[in-house]
Amino acid sequence: MESYAKFLSALSSEGNVNEQALSVETLGEVYGPLQKRIQDNISRQEQLVHDIQLANNEFSKEKNNSSSASRREALLCELAAAHDDYMELLGNLQEGSKFYNNLTEILVNFQNKINDFCFARKTEKEEVVKDLQKDIVAATNQPTPLAPPHHNANQKPARPPPPKVGDNATAPPPHNWSYPPASTDSQQMPQQQTAYPPYPAYPYPYPPVPNAYNPYGQIMMPPFPPAPGYQGQPTYGGYPYPQQQQQQQPPTGAYPYPQQQYRPWQP
Repeated sequence: MESYAKFLSALSSEGNVNEQALSVETLGEVYGPLQKRIQDNISRQEQLVHDIQLANNEFSKEKNNSSSASRREALLCELAAAHDDYMELLGNLQEGSKFYNNLTEILVNFQNKINDFCFARKTEKEEVVKDLQKDIVAATNQPTPLAPPHHNANQKPARPPPPKVGDNATAPPPHNWSYPPASTDSQQMPQQQTAYPPYPAYPYPYPPVPNAYNPYGQIMMPPFPPAPGYQGQPTYGGYPYPQQQQQQQPPTGAYPYPQQQYRPWQP
């Protein structure tokens, strides 16, 4: 639009148009900045080519030198080893991350299983403890088991309790004891004799003797009178105890003593 306006203004002022001059001027205004940028780019490229040529010449000189070549090869080997180590570490890191991610899932599942197992064992323990307590309580409430009969074969029977004498129990009537004829030696002894105190009555009865056992049943000896103060055996319900038939003859000149009697055992 600006070029068209210039052409119209030149035509109106001068009456004719200098097409060449106006075209060059207009093209210079439009393409002048672009030409300047192109010239700057060409100059920079020429300078870059010059620098590359200098660096290449120096590289070629250094390459032909043996010490520089060996150092270059060493540096390249170090770079290659560093690259290999980096790639190995990167692979190990990725593999380790994958392993620990999978291990975390496995450990979480295993932890849940362990918690369930521990809870089940704890519940089972509580149930077993309750059962044991119930068994202990039931065992304490049960009566004591009796010993087997073969254990009690060599044991003596239990001693029965002492007899209880009632208020209405009466003593048996006294018997008239008769003395046997004394020998001549006993008649010559003095008549004064000291009275011995009676034997105390034992509170516990003696073990019973079977009725069929009487080794001296054929010997009938006259009984001796009891000592002074002896009241005889108590009776139960008016039934006196059976007197023992076995009597022994006291020696000459001895004082008679009451014979001990066997009492029947009562359960």
